[in-house]
Amino acid sequence: MSTKGSLLALFALWLPAAGASAAPETRSEKRALELLKDSLEVPITPYEGEMRVVTRDGGTERSKELSVRFFPPASFRRVVVDPLGVPAWTIVSDGRTQWAFDHRRRTAWRSEPADPDFKLMDPEEEYRLMADNYSFRLAGTREVADRECTVVEVVSRDTGRLVQALAVDDEYGVVLERRTFGPDGQAASEQRFVRIDLPADAEGWDFSFKPPPGAKVVLEPRQADFLPAEDASEEAGTALLEPGWLPPGYVFESADLVPYRGLNLLHYRYTDGVDVLSLFQCPPDTRLAFGRPGPAPRRLTVAGKPARLALLSEGKLLEWGVGGRFVLLGRLGPEVLRKVAESLRE
Repeated sequence: MSTKGSLLALFALWLPAAGASAAPETRSEKRALELLKDSLEVPITPYEGEMRVVTRDGGTERSKELSVRFFPPASFRRVVVDPLGVPAWTIVSDGRTQWAFDHRRRTAWRSEPADPDFKLMDPEEEYRLMADNYSFRLAGTREVADRECTVVEVVSRDTGRLVQALAVDDEYGVVLERRTFGPDGQAASEQRFVRIDLPADAEGWDFSFKPPPGAKVVLEPRQADFLPAEDASEEAGTALLEPGWLPPGYVFESADLVPYRGLNLLHYRYTDGVDVLSLFQCPPDTRLAFGRPGPAPRRLTVAGKPARLALLSEGKLLEWGVGGRFVLLGRLGPEVLRKVAESLRE
């Protein structure tokens, strides 16, 4: 889940009442939930470090390196570097204004940070969804970036399959490593600090941003919204197309309009309480740029029409055009993504 604050109540609701007796496995689950609760709180301690993000699909692997700096409650700076160590993207927020700068295109986008307090799904609904689909357990300890962590595993209630493993810093409750696993049990992605200063000396930190001379500046004054699908469709002036089928456990979370090169793209979010599936509905001739170039996309079909499947560090991307231009982005398998795509309907 991307929103930390709203999930705090979820884990608080799940903890057993004070004084209740518990079997060892119940105490273990309680401790796992306590650790997750700590990890979902907005950190109160500044930190800075370097991370590696890896996505795997069969024999194909995508990776990126980034430096991160955070100062509570909402200021951050992230710099994504290419394989040669040259900055590719810089994303900066002081909590009021957010900048995203593409170093190659020399283009900077200015917008307002998303406000998670306006989500459609309230904490109790999120709790029920997560509790319906997943259980949690302790899985020993692990050292990450020279810090001691406790590992919490996220397990599917439906299949008993390990879905995620989080290494939570024992002292400050920050997640230092997050691994996700595919249906075959193999690691599908990994986000890991290779170095972290926690706490960090934040003297002199600056979260302002000034586009370099000659850079193109795109103003996106709209704040990211959490809209009902019908409202987003009406605001975009586009007929609403939604999946008629979603993987078990997934529900609609919210919609938004995404400004892109003078256009408004419809963005729908679906979630099972842990993972997120994004659907972008675009004008027919739109060509989207997701991440840096990687392995050649696989060619396949959706409803008999040409489509392409690409592997990004954020997950798998399925792009096709049937009465418009559509993109699905998530960690699900290719056949599951195709089944979602072929179920689109007005």
